[in-house]
Amino acid sequence: MRLAEEAMYRSIVNGDVQGVEQLLTNHHVDPDLRYYSYSIPALNFAIMREQHEIARIFLLHGASVNQTDCEQRKSALHCAVSTRNLATVKMLLQERANPNLRDLNGSTPVHLAARLGAFDIFLALLDSGGNAEARDGNCRTPLLVACTHGNLQIINCLLNKNVDVTVHDFDYNTALHLYRRFPLSLCKRLLSMGTCVNSLNSFGQSPLFLYVHWLSTDDFGSSDIDCYRCLYWLLLNGAEPNQLCLYYLRSPLAVAICNEDVIAVSMLLSFGADPHLVDSLGRTPGSLAVRTKNIQILQQLYYHGMNANLWTEYIAPAKCVMDQCNTRSASDALNKVLTGEVQCVRSLQFISALALRRSLDRNADKILFDSNLPFHIKNKLISLAYYVFFAMTH
Repeated sequence: MRLAEEAMYRSIVNGDVQGVEQLLTNHHVDPDLRYYSYSIPALNFAIMREQHEIARIFLLHGASVNQTDCEQRKSALHCAVSTRNLATVKMLLQERANPNLRDLNGSTPVHLAARLGAFDIFLALLDSGGNAEARDGNCRTPLLVACTHGNLQIINCLLNKNVDVTVHDFDYNTALHLYRRFPLSLCKRLLSMGTCVNSLNSFGQSPLFLYVHWLSTDDFGSSDIDCYRCLYWLLLNGAEPNQLCLYYLRSPLAVAICNEDVIAVSMLLSFGADPHLVDSLGRTPGSLAVRTKNIQILQQLYYHGMNANLWTEYIAPAKCVMDQCNTRSASDALNKVLTGEVQCVRSLQFISALALRRSLDRNADKILFDSNLPFHIKNKLISLAYYVFFAMTH
């Protein structure tokens, strides 16, 4: 028998159709022969080697279409889907291959096609009785698998078949947790079909929290305006901006601030994100913003009521400059602050100038306009928001 196994193995590897035919016909080799080293059925092995004609011959000689290997329990249909060979898949289905057989990981050929994004094969499996709601070993349906791998065509196909969009896996991830690149149309569709916008996975992460985090990743493409439209749509449909993640008890706003994502910060604040929520390390979004020294984010936080006490590290240097007004003219004091390296305008030089402007009231505007600072810097310094904010710190 060992010689027959070796001969069959060589014939399959070499694509020797006549050799396989002779072994089956003249030497009466069992078509369900398993190659001894791997316990892989000859039919499955031929399909893995993409030998479609040899696989057809095995089936003509009565090979069992649903036999599985001993190691991974993959059927011939699993192997055909893995090679993305539509012709072989259709041939097996015509021979009544079961599209719902599970491998060692609990995955059916339908799950495998959803993972690979093999749309034509996926349709063929469903048309032959494949279960669109089957769960794999991680409790994921084909919808969740397709979301994990971003296969939009398959996701839309499943939604057209009205599959359950409220399902979650063992980690309580829903479709919104798993798909990182939602087009706005799909985001709207999932929400309209009943996906819970505030569901938490086992790590305490909401879809909103994950989406804010994903915006900062290099492969996410945050320059695409659709990304922010989806973020807005989640918030518009009731996503809770103050839901803390179990990891460090961090809020979506804190993540957006750490990523210095001004657009996300603005959206979250507009929908009621609290800049005073304390994480497990005693930090708030407001205190994180002060550390970043990102002027645009600090301005956004001021608009939405950030506590002025968070600016204590800037108040003392600012007051030192303000005290100079007692011994110098307003013009001299302000010019002292504004002259020098313009690139430092985002730190103490900037803050001190703003504090001095508060003490000079609106008379400082003329001095600013007459200065040699770049136009965009003048606009920042004359901002009414900053003026009112520093008036509060006095």
